[in-house]
Amino acid sequence: MMDETDAVPHGRGQRRSRLDAIEWIRIVAACGVIWFHVPGGGWKDVGQAGLVCFLLITFVFQATGAARDEWGDFLKKRVRRILPPWCFWFAVYGVLNLVKGNEWFPFSSGWAANLFTGPWIGLWYLPFITLCAPLVYGLVGIRRMLNPYAESALFAAAGIGGLLFLSTGPVHGWAGETPWAQWLQAGPSVLIALGMRAVLGLGARVRVAVMAGFVLAQLVACGWIWPASRGVAVSYGLAVPVVAAGLLIPWRLPAKVTAAGGLCLCVYLVHAAVIAVLRMLPALADRPDLVFPLAVVLAFAAAWVMTRLPVLGKFC
Repeated sequence: MMDETDAVPHGRGQRRSRLDAIEWIRIVAACGVIWFHVPGGGWKDVGQAGLVCFLLITFVFQATGAARDEWGDFLKKRVRRILPPWCFWFAVYGVLNLVKGNEWFPFSSGWAANLFTGPWIGLWYLPFITLCAPLVYGLVGIRRMLNPYAESALFAAAGIGGLLFLSTGPVHGWAGETPWAQWLQAGPSVLIALGMRAVLGLGARVRVAVMAGFVLAQLVACGWIWPASRGVAVSYGLAVPVVAAGLLIPWRLPAKVTAAGGLCLCVYLVHAAVIAVLRMLPALADRPDLVFPLAVVLAFAAAWVMTRLPVLGKFC
């Protein structure tokens, strides 16, 4: 969902490689997120894996930018990319809530929670990835002290620790409220993504084997926490191997496919409004099997149109 997909280093020489397979993952992940937000459907944990894919991809490429850019430039890029869409869609969904007779902030309470959640619950993603950027920048500095093997092992252990923490018991108090509960569940993605990025710094002969070991360790952790946190186990258990494979596969795809991947941030932001409009139609109100494919087509179509309009393109 970020803008560094064509600048991922492979090996110690920092050779840049375009990762077209990531564009496929973005597209499928966007469909998963849409399915997750369509009321009435099953297999929501599978749909939530799409969001984890977005998080992992975002932080892998944030880490790439952090290794390349000075602190000021790195932070400016993050803020300039996220702040305009956040403010625009904050206003859009707020107005939609008022039109429907809902509260401006129906999902959260308290000024901080309201600010970081917004009028639509899915907006928690934007401030989260922005506020995590300084953390990513700081953690990338660890690579100056460790070789890629030690770095990937360190973040593999940290990611496992984060997953195990999420399964320690029921969440009470503020930690169970929006957006803090979402932020906590997204936390391990930062560490896992940094571990994946460290693996990409290895030579071609060992990269696949080390990434396989890295993924296996995360899957074992997901299996361990399954009884206590099925949703976390399923979403991470699906997303981690998929994104890891996407980072390693050197596919080249047609430009139209990669362009569709570039629409996915806008798809993420607009799809809730599309779903709301579709469910206003009596024939679709209780038909998730129909709402989902229509929402996918219309959300991508709306994103395609918006990104080509000078007035709206900067908000996508």
